[in-house]
Amino acid sequence: MEDREILVILNEIVAPYNLDVEVELFPGLRAVGVKGDGRVYGGIVNLKFHGPRPDYDILAEVSSAITGDSRIEITHVTFQVAVRDSETGSAKDVFSSPNP
Repeated sequence: MEDREILVILNEIVAPYNLDVEVELFPGLRAVGVKGDGRVYGGIVNLKFHGPRPDYDILAEVSSAITGDSRIEITHVTFQVAVRDSETGSAKDVFSSPNP
């Protein structure tokens, strides 16, 4: 299956949660995971949030929905919680609220 087809499925999985999120697939990267009684080698997905931080329960639900979908082999989901400022090089929490 092509990466673009996988991204379409990933966006379908994430859509019902109404999150302001960008779904990224790390092409060519594989990680071992366990499904049922066997090992599988699947892809790694990153969810980059642009809106307010979702509850941990929602993050767990989305992650389980992605890794449990039988149409794709995804074994790991990561969440981007900070970005590096290109000018200063310092990390900035993407979930922090602006100072008053």
